[in-house]
Amino acid sequence: VLLFFLQLLDCFVIPVVILLSWFFLLVRYKAVHFVGIVVCILGMGCMAGTDVLVGRQQGAGENKLIGDLLVLGGATLYGISNVCEEYIVRNLSRVEFLGMIGLFGSFFSGIQLAIMEHKELLKVPWDWQIARLK
Repeated sequence: VLLFFLQLLDCFVIPVVILLSWFFLLVRYKAVHFVGIVVCILGMGCMAGTDVLVGRQQGAGENKLIGDLLVLGGATLYGISNVCEEYIVRNLSRVEFLGMIGLFGSFFSGIQLAIMEHKELLKVPWDWQIARLK
C-alpha cells in the first residue's frame, strides 16, 4: 500500500519539476526528456491500472480517490519546492540558501517540538549543566 503511494509520488514529481522548470526557469529540454515524462506518466497509469485489475486493496479507507489526490497534491508541492530551490540557488548564493534552510528548519522543528513534546519538555530540569558539552 505504502509502496504504491511512494511510487506514485516519485513518478509524478518528475513531470511537475520539468514543466515548472520549463515555464519559470526557462530551461529548455531535449526530446529525450519529454520521452521520460511520458514514461513517468505511463508508469503511473500502469501502477494504478494494475491495482484496479488485480483488485488489490489500497488500504482500509473508504476514500481512495481522495488519498490519491492528496498524494498527487503532495507531489506537486514537492516539485514546486524543488523548482523554488533551484531558482534561489541560481539567483542567490548557495551559502545563503543552505543558511536559510538551516534557520527555517530549526525554527519549524522547534515549533513542532513545542507542540508535540511540551509535556516532556516541562519535565526536564533546565539548568546550565544541560547545555554543557561533555
